[in-house]
Amino acid sequence: MAQVYAWNVLRLDSQSLGSALSLAQVEGLVKSCINQNNSTYKRCAVVVSSIRLPRSKSTVDRLFEAAYQCLQSPIGSKRMPTMDVGRSPCGQHIHLISALERDLVQLIRRSIKDAVLGEECEVFVGDALRRVRAFLSAIEIIGELSPTSCDSLMRTGDTIAAFIVTAFLQSKGIPAKLVKTDDVISSSFSSDSMDDSFFSHAVSRLSQLVENQVMSETDLVVPIFPGSFGTLPEHISLYTHTPNKTHSSLFAAILTLALKPFSPDSHPPNLHLLHTHISGIHTGDPRLLLSESKCCASRRLEFVDLSAAIELCGVGDHGGILSSTGLELVCGDSNPVAQKVYLSKIGDVIESLGESTVDGGKVLFEAAVQNVGTRIGGGLEALNVSLESGVSSIVTYRKRIALLRIDRLIEGASSSAESGGATDFSESSTNLIMESHRILGFVFSVLDECGVPVCLSSSSYRTVTIAVVDDLEPPSNMRIDIVRKSRSHSATPPGSPRTLKRPFIKTNSDPHPSPLKSNLQCAIEKLACLKATVNVYRNKGLISLIRTMDSARSPTTRTRASGEGTRHMLDALARDGIHFDMCAQGVGAVGVSVVVSEERVSDGVKAVHDACCKSGGRF
Repeated sequence: MAQVYAWNVLRLDSQSLGSALSLAQVEGLVKSCINQNNSTYKRCAVVVSSIRLPRSKSTVDRLFEAAYQCLQSPIGSKRMPTMDVGRSPCGQHIHLISALERDLVQLIRRSIKDAVLGEECEVFVGDALRRVRAFLSAIEIIGELSPTSCDSLMRTGDTIAAFIVTAFLQSKGIPAKLVKTDDVISSSFSSDSMDDSFFSHAVSRLSQLVENQVMSETDLVVPIFPGSFGTLPEHISLYTHTPNKTHSSLFAAILTLALKPFSPDSHPPNLHLLHTHISGIHTGDPRLLLSESKCCASRRLEFVDLSAAIELCGVGDHGGILSSTGLELVCGDSNPVAQKVYLSKIGDVIESLGESTVDGGKVLFEAAVQNVGTRIGGGLEALNVSLESGVSSIVTYRKRIALLRIDRLIEGASSSAESGGATDFSESSTNLIMESHRILGFVFSVLDECGVPVCLSSSSYRTVTIAVVDDLEPPSNMRIDIVRKSRSHSATPPGSPRTLKRPFIKTNSDPHPSPLKSNLQCAIEKLACLKATVNVYRNKGLISLIRTMDSARSPTTRTRASGEGTRHMLDALARDGIHFDMCAQGVGAVGVSVVVSEERVSDGVKAVHDACCKSGGRF
């Protein structure tokens, strides 16, 4: 077994890599993380996603936008693509890739002063984007984008970012090494979903990769990992199975577990989610709660338990920040010396590192993170806090929500093509309940197959009400609906032919609309086979009140606190005249959420925060 060290895994967001100043902050973080003056030598591993330049989209988003431009041509066209922009009927994607290459080269020249390393970076970026151009030409021919193709674009963007970060750190004298993750998942491994077997396999393979490429080095190196896995099994896709771009956070969590064999038992590896604009988890969005006196009413929480963090992932708009699966993998152990997860802002950590301690020394990396970030843990024992000091409330929100109301489900459903129509069901109570459960499962299977994220649900044996992410009119920034493959939990009613190909979405800016559909529209059409009324209410928003440490209370206390919190929340909304269309409780009574008009979301967040969080958030 290789020598053990205390590891810190730094997961960097895309904005922290987009300028020379941001990369200089990354340099300071890495140096402070590995140069610690204590008995246990510290090592760090860096996980990066794509690069987001100032006033621009991330590299991966720009690659997807170029792929989307290729889909503008009629599907099935027999014309041959050309690399000549002037002759190509769909040459816009060539312009987009050229602009991306130009921006990345400018970043390299401004950040990396070593001529040799800079030239290597430019050659690498040029070769990678040359392959992307050829790849997009193929997409232009076939007119469709598979989940595997989406994963390939994501992997390309992440690998480019990892190569640039590695070269930059090497130019600053840091022994950084790029670790290729193309073969993390074995070609012989097969699975239909990201289940325990997949995660165990990924942890084992990453441990072998670390031992072969990192621990075998004579000198201590700083490994740099792209935040993407290699080729995945047929039915698994990072694009479809890790929503809101959380794939790099999930990869960092798996890497944290993979480093455990190389760390002492008393100092397990810790995961640090570092962002440019997010300084931990607050009781409310500071941007909304900034008062007229320029004083923010929200406060940063020093610790949040796992149940509350997972609830935040489900109902909050935390795209790319938190992965509920990754948090559960790392924080699932209640052992006080288990791995820790910190969410903090890079600038705050750098500023705290420059401060002096009481004894005249400098603040070390881990102490700086604890001072300015939020720790996410499994429970009271893992967080090492008392129940009284740990109970707080968080108000989070999400816009662009659509409300689906499906009525009269019990009247029947078209369950198969062989039946030739609706099936009549017995009116007995047992049959009604069993049939309502079957149809409820069918509804959720349809939403899952069509890629529609579900934020909230409420059901009875007559009605299902579901709050989902609204993409009926995609925003100007590109959003792609991909061709999905067959999966074992098919949403197609038994006996019906499966549709393997579905249309793609288009943006509002397209002057020539066509029958291309969004994810939600495809789901609504699939639900039409139910003999029920499907109503869609758009322009909605979601407001959620989440209680931290509530899962540590006794069931009686938790139920009473949940009722009091709901009462405070609804009273606050009523005082401000904010009507809600739906109200539902989270898993384990951790939180309660309401659906309101989108234009009243900001007012609702302020009202609920003032009522439930200003006085400490305890009820």
